[in-house]
Amino acid sequence: MPVIYASKGLLEEYGLSLEEAIDGIVHLGGEVKQEEDKLAFEVGANRWDLFTPEGIIHALLLLHGKKRPSKFGCEQSGIVLRVDASVKPVRPFVVGAVVEGINIDGNYIAELMQIQEKLHETIGRRRRKLAIGIHDLDKVTPPFTYQAVKPESIAFEPLGFSEEMNLSEILERHPKGIEYRWILEGAVRYPVILDENGNVLSFPPVINGNLTEVTEDTRNLFIDMTGMDLRTLKSALNVLTHSMLIRGGKIRAVEIQDGENFYTPDYTWKRKILKKEEIVSLLGQEIPGLSDLLERMGYLVAEKEDTLEVEIPPYRCDVLHPVDIIEDVGIANGYDNITACLPRTLTVGKTEPLTEIEEAARKFFIGMGAQETHAFVLSSEDELFTNLGLNGREMRAVRARNPKSAEYSIARHSLLPGMLKTIYINQRHPLPIRFFEIGLVLEPEEKRKCCFATVHPRANFTEVKSVAESFLVEFEAKYEVKPLETPYFIGGRGAKIEINSKTVGIMGEIHPSTLEKFGINYPVAAFEIQISGLLLCQRDFNC
Repeated sequence: MPVIYASKGLLEEYGLSLEEAIDGIVHLGGEVKQEEDKLAFEVGANRWDLFTPEGIIHALLLLHGKKRPSKFGCEQSGIVLRVDASVKPVRPFVVGAVVEGINIDGNYIAELMQIQEKLHETIGRRRRKLAIGIHDLDKVTPPFTYQAVKPESIAFEPLGFSEEMNLSEILERHPKGIEYRWILEGAVRYPVILDENGNVLSFPPVINGNLTEVTEDTRNLFIDMTGMDLRTLKSALNVLTHSMLIRGGKIRAVEIQDGENFYTPDYTWKRKILKKEEIVSLLGQEIPGLSDLLERMGYLVAEKEDTLEVEIPPYRCDVLHPVDIIEDVGIANGYDNITACLPRTLTVGKTEPLTEIEEAARKFFIGMGAQETHAFVLSSEDELFTNLGLNGREMRAVRARNPKSAEYSIARHSLLPGMLKTIYINQRHPLPIRFFEIGLVLEPEEKRKCCFATVHPRANFTEVKSVAESFLVEFEAKYEVKPLETPYFIGGRGAKIEINSKTVGIMGEIHPSTLEKFGINYPVAAFEIQISGLLLCQRDFNC
């Protein structure tokens, strides 16, 4: 959970006592610790609006009834931020905002740095998904341009340095360049934000320029956010600029010229219709004063006989469904104030049939001296297909639409590749090694499978066949073993397992070329069996 620091003096400035701050944040599901002259608020990762001291104070004022929610909007600044097509392969999206007339002192500059880094580390995934630049607007000339350039073609003074460097030199010599150059690895051109005169505001996601450094004399700010997901950028910009609005700044929208033009920040209040019966159904009882409770969570409410028309503030990007609003009703009311009662219907619980099968399988493998492992469901093209000698394009694989990396881009169709990777990591341990895994695969439909592998100098087909057959007998399965030729088994030492003429498993000795691709130095024999579906049929369960 993110930890946000706020000084006790800042709380007092907004009329909040120490007791109100502690009680309020606990009420909202967070925690708080006192550290000398400040408080450390630990807040939920879903509540981005609490990632700033002003956001926390605003939420506490609303919760304690010291402030009522009011609608706010955003006028246009007249400033344009143009997006060049050259950035699309590198860092495709940017948003911006102008903040006018904000009072900045040394404490607030330190706070801004805290907010930036907190957003970078949490929402921004260490700046890869989101990076923020905050600039002194009066030192540059709009319109601004976001484009990608060759690393040696532009030089400027990066923040904290008094000499000009080109972009390659910044990545090699500047502390921030060294820390974040991994984000731009493999890029031919690097993104920059320039003003009308060619001055560099920022080299995202690495460092700003000295030219636009924010000081105590700064009064007007230009904010840029760049990243890989436009929705994330818009939400984070709303959170940051709302905190500055609370500080007394005037927020002005920037026109983003990126194909279809749009303005940011977008302070649209979204509407949801909430049925009162849904609230009673989810919380278990009627809650009096619904409008007041929702207003204490920042919503604007128009109450009717059976429904509530709720307007969601633009900084509450965590509210996606009426259930999220109902949850806020419970939080504002206090879950400890909901009356305990017995369930209307009494039921007797029992274990799911599939769980019973898995537990029995787990006991069997442990009895065989095997240790349980767990691999990730997401894997890579190389691990799932290439290393096994398979053509991934011919497989009905479930692929991630926007994977963070190629290493986790495809859902596994088999447990065997993950098992071989686990063996590679653990082969330094004394032999023999016996591993098993019970887990989910997608073919592309969901299935549950188990995989067993044995590793030692004499691991062979006969050994793994005896274990597989013992497993099938344990579950009273009427099976047949038939030859199987596949690239990852040694020829003549692989087989498939059939039940009712349907293939439910495979077993064999892993081919040396496959072992070499996984980096395994010892013979491996393994089997994999589907324990859902067909095996359940053998136990008269509904499949």
